Amino acid sequence: MWPKKFWLLGILFLGAVLRFYKLDWGEGNFFHPDEYHIAGAVSRLSFPSQMNPHLFTYGSFTVYLIYFTRLILAAFNLKIFNLDPILLGRFYSAFFSTLTIAVVFLISKKLISKLDAGAIKNNFGPYLAALLAALTPGLVQQAHFATPESTLTFWLLATLYLVLNWHEQKKNKISLPSSRLFGPGFGHQSCRRLIFTDLDYSLSKPAPTV
Repeated sequence: MWPKKFWLLGILFLGAVLRFYKLDWGEGNFFHPDEYHIAGAVSRLSFPSQMNPHLFTYGSFTVYLIYFTRLILAAFNLKIFNLDPILLGRFYSAFFSTLTIAVVFLISKKLISKLDAGAIKNNFGPYLAALLAALTPGLVQQAHFATPESTLTFWLLATLYLVLNWHEQKKNKISLPSSRLFGPGFGHQSCRRLIFTDLDYSLSKPAPTV
């Protein structure tokens, strides 16, 4: 049997394969309407004279991320994905969705250790949680779209993990990075801002005693 330290790597590899496989699905036809809106917003940008995407259904983080990625790749004459904004957006969705698996593992490990600090060594819960995240059809599906959902999920869970650490240690070196993660989260979808506001409010509350 593989040592436990390789289990998470194996789960991450499985999740990455499922998410990065066939990112160019559709044979050149992009059927998700939101992908067209985001690609259109990217095409309207021109640094530094015109940086208004004229798209506010979503936040602007994804649009700017794709645009500046294209700019950097073009500067180095790298034709990755032919600099197609939709395919670059799908890459970032798959990338952040894969990172989300690791964050799910860390959150599960943190919560289980709070319940029973001595049992975490032999506990399979964090690995099972990571495996379920890797195999969840909805997460795999969203990772194949150039939309903000996969990226937003990563920022939200990463913030939650840091908040849990802050409640445990009460150190500014944890609360400050957690607050910094609110920025990308706020820059995704305005309808999700209440979630980040709730997490921000929790930073001001005293840690619960168990």
